[in-house]
Amino acid sequence: MASKKPLAIIYTEGKTDWKHLKKAQEKLSIDIPIAFYESEEPLGSGYLLNMCQFLSKRVDNELPGICLFDRDEPHICKKVEGKDQPYKVWDNKYFSFVLPIPEHREGYDENVCIEFYYTDDELRTRDQNGRRIFLSTEFSTRSKRHKYNDNLVFGGALKKEAAEDATKAKIIDSEVFDQNDNNVALSKDAFAENILNDIPPFDNFNFESFRKVFEIIEEILQKEIFPSVQPDSREEELPSRFFIGREEQFELFEKYLKRNQPISIEGLGGIGKTAFAEKCIEKFGLADRAVWFPCTQDSKLDSLIEMAGFPDLLKIEKLPELAKYSGLTSLLERHEKILFLDDFQEITDSSFTKFFQFADKRLQNAKIILIAREHPEIRVLTLPIRLQGLEDDYAFEYAKYIIEHNYPELNTDEQDLQAIVQQVKGHPLAIELAIYLLDFGTSPEHFLQAIVEHENEEFLARRLLDEIFNHPKSTQEEKEFMLAFSVFRGKVKEEAFTYLFEGKDVNSTIRRLRRKLMLLSEDGFYETHPLVREFCYDRLANKQEWHKKAAEYFQSQRTEHLDSVLEETIFYHLSSSEQWQVIIDLICARGEQFILSGYTDVLKDMLDVSCRQGRHSPQFDLFYGEIAEIQGEWDQALHYFEHAFSATEADEKIQAQGKIQYGEILRSKGDVKASLAYFEQGYEICRAIHFQRGEARSLDNIGLAYRFFGDFDAAKAKIEASLKLRQQMGNISDIADSLNNLGGILEEQGDFDGARTHYHRSFALYEEIDAKFGIAVSLNNLGSLLRSQCNFDDARQLYQRSLTLSEEIGAKFGIAASLNNLGGLLEAQGDFDGARELYQRSLTLSEEIGAKFGIAASLNNLGLLLKAQGDFDGAQEHFQRSLALLEEMEGKLGIAKTLYNLGSLIYDQKRKNYPLSLHYFLKSYILQQQIETPKKETERYIANLRRKLGLQRFTHTVEDILQQLSDDQKPYLNVDKFLQDDTVRRTEPKVGRNDPCPCGSGKKYKKCCGR
Repeated sequence: MASKKPLAIIYTEGKTDWKHLKKAQEKLSIDIPIAFYESEEPLGSGYLLNMCQFLSKRVDNELPGICLFDRDEPHICKKVEGKDQPYKVWDNKYFSFVLPIPEHREGYDENVCIEFYYTDDELRTRDQNGRRIFLSTEFSTRSKRHKYNDNLVFGGALKKEAAEDATKAKIIDSEVFDQNDNNVALSKDAFAENILNDIPPFDNFNFESFRKVFEIIEEILQKEIFPSVQPDSREEELPSRFFIGREEQFELFEKYLKRNQPISIEGLGGIGKTAFAEKCIEKFGLADRAVWFPCTQDSKLDSLIEMAGFPDLLKIEKLPELAKYSGLTSLLERHEKILFLDDFQEITDSSFTKFFQFADKRLQNAKIILIAREHPEIRVLTLPIRLQGLEDDYAFEYAKYIIEHNYPELNTDEQDLQAIVQQVKGHPLAIELAIYLLDFGTSPEHFLQAIVEHENEEFLARRLLDEIFNHPKSTQEEKEFMLAFSVFRGKVKEEAFTYLFEGKDVNSTIRRLRRKLMLLSEDGFYETHPLVREFCYDRLANKQEWHKKAAEYFQSQRTEHLDSVLEETIFYHLSSSEQWQVIIDLICARGEQFILSGYTDVLKDMLDVSCRQGRHSPQFDLFYGEIAEIQGEWDQALHYFEHAFSATEADEKIQAQGKIQYGEILRSKGDVKASLAYFEQGYEICRAIHFQRGEARSLDNIGLAYRFFGDFDAAKAKIEASLKLRQQMGNISDIADSLNNLGGILEEQGDFDGARTHYHRSFALYEEIDAKFGIAVSLNNLGSLLRSQCNFDDARQLYQRSLTLSEEIGAKFGIAASLNNLGGLLEAQGDFDGARELYQRSLTLSEEIGAKFGIAASLNNLGLLLKAQGDFDGAQEHFQRSLALLEEMEGKLGIAKTLYNLGSLIYDQKRKNYPLSLHYFLKSYILQQQIETPKKETERYIANLRRKLGLQRFTHTVEDILQQLSDDQKPYLNVDKFLQDDTVRRTEPKVGRNDPCPCGSGKKYKKCCGR
């Protein structure tokens, strides 16, 4: 087997799957030419699906890819399994199938991962340390205790069906503890390694069940791959492409690859830039790292992110532009990608240039390569490789090759041929077109006489195209085909011709054009040279009609998954055919999906183009508002949402959504009390028109507001009502969100078991839909729950998992949050240096992506840490910086907390400045009154300051502060309350400074609220 060159790469979900398959192939003596993608990092079903949906669109795949999915995610399985055969065929030699069900697992229709290919007895095999794999059916749902060994307990989440139904059983490979708290579960990876390396007693397993997998792989090889590798000798031999020369440019490319700046491959149209770039990929072994992105005027950075294989980055909720650039930079660097942007001169979207500026000097291992007709203006130092015509000898060899392989019956004198290639200055496309004309019967003398006056090779190529187009030997069918084909801007499948020409047989025309190199094909896709397309498109009559047909064709290619490149193409053809009402309907129907998928750039472009044409829908305001919110432009978002709910032409559904989203922005700005009124108004409208999703969203928001005000019972009731509605509708993401919110309320009420259950349920749902950002958030929540119970070790593991996942998808918000959480753990354990390092890393990340709330949070954390270390000046500086940011954003809750921190900092210093401390506490108190947040600790400090300052001095200080307040703030400061002797009376036992803090942080009181 090893001696055979592989004809396909097998990709699997987990890092253990390929190990089982590799050993099975060996044990079963299956001799087929395949190789496994031997990754030590799990790819996951989401990434594998992305390979099928997007990476399969690349035409530079070196080997076919076969993606093998577990049978445990029904929504994924539907997308990747075949209908009339056991596998699904994707584009560009990509295939997928789902693990077939082994005979001994009959009935496990939606629950087969690769470990179930072994028998239960084999799964229970113990390693040399006594560890083994467990099945969920071995444990009790209620107690999570092992049914047959009372000394064993499972510490993870356990669904009832998984514990009681063998066909729903899950593999358990962690968190099984004995009476000494030792984990006795064997990890899947260790299990696979033991099998792969024949470690006794794992060296005597039966692999017969795996034979079905290899039968499907062999069927794919025989039916789909072998025919393309070994073509029928009777098939017509088609023209081949030829590359020669450019040695100096190759040396320059190799040299530039070692530097950090972007590379630009520049030259006239038809000079061979794309061919040179493709040859570089082959010559320098870059195929595994290369991402080929064909640029058009409508191309957006979102599409590049998806094409690069990072769609999860776009799915991060409320992802602003700077965070998008930062996440993409990290992912490109992590995976050492090389981006090739072909025809970059077509790009009009400024986000590309902004991204290049951000990534400048941050990319070391990744690379950006721009292919353009002129030097790209991206405001970043670019290393140019300029291509000119081929040198005379190379140009002559190129011409001879074209004639020999594509025009074997053409007899041309070598001197005439040399004169022609010199006259066109070695321009490859011009050489091809010149030979095309010679084949038509044009004499070399006439040709040389006709072109002698033209200097510019690109203009010359257009002149030659004109000669070809008007030549009597160019048939009318060929002309009509090329004119119509010019409506397409990139590669298309053959079925596009059938659609365009309404079923007319154009195969003979296609063959003639391919032989003449006017039409190029590879892997079932067809294209023509950009210069040829531009020439033909200029002459195309009835452009709108052809664009309308093209739009209909591409609309027929839609699937359940939103493909941003396809949607850009559809929009281009719809706008070119001026189908504005269709565009409005498209935006209204799919706009929300664009936002949820992260394609805000694409959506905004559609909105802008439509509005410039005077075409507007009230729903556009909602989309514009959401985009502004994502970009952090809250005031602009408020403007759009207000217009949505106040516009007379807006229906009640849009008005309700506008009010709800207006309230959400107010809450983000800290004005929770004002937001509640909008949520309640939105709820009443939604209820009246039976708009359930809006009802659920309103209830969830109302519940969060009550939680903020400390009314946990009311909050819980509202969110439970929201959850019930969402469960009826079946939107998994919404259900998971409500479960997370309920978990937070239960945690604050001290019901840690209930909180853990809700967090685990939310986590499981996010996993089901592969919502990686939601998974990371759930892990952070579970970690914080453990931390509040002083379980620092397990909390650290969950925070670390969240951090790792956020890094994988480039979620800088998630990374910063996890670093802050990990820093808090270290601080609680007395590791101030370690905590400071993590807080600083979190701060740096937040500054990089412009996350002002994240910056403020990190500054506050650093301030509290410096205060604990006795660095009061440093602490005050950090608090003041945090306060300035929060005041800029009008984040009232954050302002109140930071003012409180400043007040307590000054209160605790040796050199007392009680009036200044009182100043901060009173301003904090006023805000706490406004937003109705708990203020007991603030009142305690103010009461203490009254006693320390004395009544007269205290009153004088309060009066000074009152004069500084605005009229709308003064009612929130009840001076008489603090002038009475019984301002604050203790109703609970005094907390000792070394006692655990009653807030539940896990810290001592003196290191937390008692600072």
